[in-house]
Amino acid sequence: MIESNESWLLPMPKKNLSRMVTDKITEALATGQLKPGEYLPSENQLSENLGVGKSSIREAIKMLEAVGVVEIVKGHGSRIRTSIDSDALNPLTYQLILQSNSSQDNLVEFRRIIENAVSCLAVNTITDEEILFLEKLHEQMKEKAEKKEDTLELDVQFHEYIYSATKNPFFSCIGNAIMKLFKPSMEVSNSIYQNIVLENHERILQAFKKRDQNAMHDAILHSINKWDTLTLHH
Repeated sequence: MIESNESWLLPMPKKNLSRMVTDKITEALATGQLKPGEYLPSENQLSENLGVGKSSIREAIKMLEAVGVVEIVKGHGSRIRTSIDSDALNPLTYQLILQSNSSQDNLVEFRRIIENAVSCLAVNTITDEEILFLEKLHEQMKEKAEKKEDTLELDVQFHEYIYSATKNPFFSCIGNAIMKLFKPSMEVSNSIYQNIVLENHERILQAFKKRDQNAMHDAILHSINKWDTLTLHH
């Protein structure tokens, strides 16, 4: 018998196979019927209750494992992960990249809104130790720039760290995907306009040190406008 908290374990239309299994599990996670750390029902139970073959169940589990939703625990089954797997595929990254071809204006608007919101929030949540870490990254970038060395990875790390400094798991989660979207244009900036990148970071750091949201807002707008101009004319 299916209990109330297992109502997601109901048969599906025959035309829906592994994709519908992943959708069912995703919905159960979204509604709280499945929780991080819990094991999925056995392959046999999933096959019987959802009304699909075991091959479709296996395919669905592999898909969820690839995107970092579940992990296979030998001898126990499939468990919902409690944290993000850094090695997992991130479908959001690919969706963002595909959409980025729509127009430069849309991309600029997206980055302006997201980075302004994240950075202004981080002004109130970032710790003194985290500011010191950002300063360290900034100094490492300056040293590399003086030696004419690549600064791209440090630039990406600088911005990803700001996402994590919000202490908001939603922003932290999408930060990595968003940075992958902007990485190609950031590569241009870091290879040709290192001084401008460093100036932008300095403005952001000063806003953090002052705990000044208005200064951060201005710093982000200045940075995005520069980025737009430089990448548009490259």
